[in-house]
Amino acid sequence: MSSGKMGGGRLASSIHGRLCTVDERTRQPVESNFSSAENDLQLQ
Repeated sequence: MSSGKMGGGRLASSIHGRLCTVDERTRQPVESNFSSAENDLQLQ
């Protein structure tokens, strides 16, 4: 049973790590889009 818990913990941690990396990747372009939109408004 202990080995099963370790496997589950590893799987959960790997999935959590993937979600974190995906969140960071999706957050960066959103921030850049916001900054570019602000620049466009200032230019206009």
